[in-house]
Amino acid sequence: MQKHTLRQRAKALAIVLHKGEQKAAGVFLVLTILLAVLYVYFVGTAVVHAVARKEVQQDLAQFNSRVAELEVDYLSRKNKVTTEMAVEMGLEELTRKDYVERARYLGRASAQ
Repeated sequence: MQKHTLRQRAKALAIVLHKGEQKAAGVFLVLTILLAVLYVYFVGTAVVHAVARKEVQQDLAQFNSRVAELEVDYLSRKNKVTTEMAVEMGLEELTRKDYVERARYLGRASAQ
């Protein structure tokens, strides 16, 4: 009788442990799937950002090139302006020069 009761207890314990293992395996399976989905998402996001960064770098290079062209154009036009051209356009030389001190208008705290 004692053996029979021990066997029943052992079976009951095995069933309880088995159900606990099933729950644990289910939790681990769900976590594994969740982590796999997150991994795929983050790798995809990293690839998209890498491509976007490459495009931004190309755009930046084009803008820098355009700025350099405009600077060269500005300097060449600036060198063409002479005093005679300025007088022809109606500009005249200043006799009195007034300067504005920026620090005075920014306030004492930012001037220090």
